[in-house]
Amino acid sequence: LAQDLKLAVPGTTNRPAAMVVRRSAAPQDVAGLDPVMQLMGWHAEPQLLRRLKVYIVEGLCEAVGLIIGMHISSEHLRPPGLFVRLLVMPLVVVLIRILWASRLVHGYRQVKNADMGTIINMMSSVHTRDCWSCSTATFTCLSCVLMVWYGILFLLLGSYEGESQDEIASRVMLTVTGLGAISNWAFWRDFVRNFKDTPPEPDDLHLLYKICGMYWSDVIKLVRFGEERGAAASDSKAGSESETPQQPLPDTCAVCLEDYKVGEVLAQLPCGHVFHPTCANKWLREDWRCPLRCNLKPKIRAWEAAEADATQIDDADLEAARVSAS
Repeated sequence: LAQDLKLAVPGTTNRPAAMVVRRSAAPQDVAGLDPVMQLMGWHAEPQLLRRLKVYIVEGLCEAVGLIIGMHISSEHLRPPGLFVRLLVMPLVVVLIRILWASRLVHGYRQVKNADMGTIINMMSSVHTRDCWSCSTATFTCLSCVLMVWYGILFLLLGSYEGESQDEIASRVMLTVTGLGAISNWAFWRDFVRNFKDTPPEPDDLHLLYKICGMYWSDVIKLVRFGEERGAAASDSKAGSESETPQQPLPDTCAVCLEDYKVGEVLAQLPCGHVFHPTCANKWLREDWRCPLRCNLKPKIRAWEAAEADATQIDDADLEAARVSAS
């Protein structure tokens, strides 16, 4: 213990192994450490996250097969427009599923390795748990619709009677519809088998939304370490003096005892103290006081009252608009 205390003294070069491991895993791994990241949809639907690329690749192959089938049916099957019209609906559904899955992948990659400031600023409805849960249900419903539609087409093509030169075209169409039905059945079966593995929502989900709302309302501000020192130096060179000079930020987070890096995004609580966003979010999840024991409840209550007043004003304006319209 004496040796560990000696190694932990600031200014020494050596550190205990546990401290070295924690530093290597630092607040950069936001997705694995920050509780606010539990609001992201891929934490609610990890199965969907792992299957989005499969949806896109399979959808592209399915779309190509449908386009080829439409061309063959228009050239060789009679009546020429019947099977083309029957293939338009699954093609539109497949394209919608490809675009939707691509948007989810793009939204995930936007914030995958970003810092907390970027995540807070870029967070939108496409990142939410509700959106991803709705997407899972929608993809499954679309797979059921396509599976049934392909089954109907398969039966129609199986009873199709044409000339001898149309036999190859009908077989190609049977292959396309059969493979489409099997692939969408596999998606549906995969959902039914793995739905129970979806993690439950955290009990304090409303609290996490509240913390995130404090970031959006600038109750908790995001600052970059080192920028305030540059601003102070420029003000001193210009000879400007303020009534309340800005105090420089500390070099170490009081929660995890890790040194800040220049340019690193920090969370500044209403009391003015700064910490790593991950450390601040974890702390506020357990206690609404600053880690340095400052009382944040008055300012948080003032923010909640302002939010409630804004909501009442919006409701009153909406009601007034309804009355005037009537």
